[in-house]
Amino acid sequence: MASVSVVVQGRVQGVGFRAHVAQAALRHGLDGETWNREDGAVEIRLGECDEKVLESFLSDVRQGPGIVRELTWEVSAMDVEPGFRVVATPR
Repeated sequence: MASVSVVVQGRVQGVGFRAHVAQAALRHGLDGETWNREDGAVEIRLGECDEKVLESFLSDVRQGPGIVRELTWEVSAMDVEPGFRVVATPR
């Protein structure tokens, strides 16, 4: 599977959600980054991954702190650097 962009909506800012995402990504061996969006959502970008790994990762993400009301993802063609980082909200 190609790179993946994930948007998580709900009460996911100010509750340690991005740290949870980073820990889940490391457990699953995923590269990428996550950040808070200005609209209150959290966005995650992942490098290439197997569909089963993605499903397991997303299941872990849904169990994180806060309240996940909606989680959407789409395949994309973006480049992702090795490792996983929590980054500042892009402006």
